[in-house]
Amino acid sequence: MLFALGYGLQDVLTPKDATAPLIEKCSIIYRPDMILSFRQNEIKTTRKSARNHYLDEYIPQTWLDYMMGGCYMMETREYDLIVLYMMGSYAPPFPQLYCDTFYFSQAELEYSWQKILLHKKVLDEALETGKPPDPFQNCYDWECKYCRYRLVCNTIATALGLENKILEEDQESWQ
Repeated sequence: MLFALGYGLQDVLTPKDATAPLIEKCSIIYRPDMILSFRQNEIKTTRKSARNHYLDEYIPQTWLDYMMGGCYMMETREYDLIVLYMMGSYAPPFPQLYCDTFYFSQAELEYSWQKILLHKKVLDEALETGKPPDPFQNCYDWECKYCRYRLVCNTIATALGLENKILEEDQESWQ
């Protein structure tokens, strides 16, 4: 439902002269929500509160990673982010719309691109061999925290002696 809501709002908010081309580099496909006046734009909807929007750590790392990957592929260092906070600050007025331009250094873009290539290599290897990647090594902590396969990965990580921050956090909370 939220996914459909995002697409519907994107359609309403996107000017008719905007484009959304598919870009491919190193067999990685990227598509911005829109390019308008030669600028990349990403539209996000969220139910999070807008109260902390201007705190750097409040913008999800996945959004930043996506924007940096897009900048690298499009050979630019700027990306416009449009965030529609559906619930505003959980007090009127809502919804609230925030628009920001992010500027990335070339070093940030290079580092981000290397991470993307590493994740692509891990995925390609898993698809080729039919064997899933080592647990907890190539993902964000939040991806595993609420995953239904977490117990399986905990067991595999323990058996292989792999670092498992999620299990360590669980064990700390048990004490």
